[in-house]
Amino acid sequence: MLFALSVEAFGHDPDAVWTEWSGGYLTPDTAVVTLVGDGVRGKRDGDGDGGGGDEAEESYRCYLVDVRAGTVAGEFTAHGRHSYDVRPLGDGSWLTSDPSGHPVRRRA
Repeated sequence: MLFALSVEAFGHDPDAVWTEWSGGYLTPDTAVVTLVGDGVRGKRDGDGDGGGGDEAEESYRCYLVDVRAGTVAGEFTAHGRHSYDVRPLGDGSWLTSDPSGHPVRRRA
């Protein structure tokens, strides 16, 4: 199956948000898509409280996509420190880092 999802499918303005290269397959049927830009400001994934953080850092949000259906399955809280700090491994787990920068493997 081949499909394309626009930024609007995730509920964001395409003039303020774009797809980041980071992301990948969480499972064979589920992809992680990372969106970045001013349109997701105040929604940094790594924030425990869901807001603000260091405004110098780019805001981002991760989403799950059902690749069989070609639909957005919802937001994904990966606990990453920035948009490049989420590495799906394809087996239902992903790598990120703890506050000190050490790698952490998490499971869905």
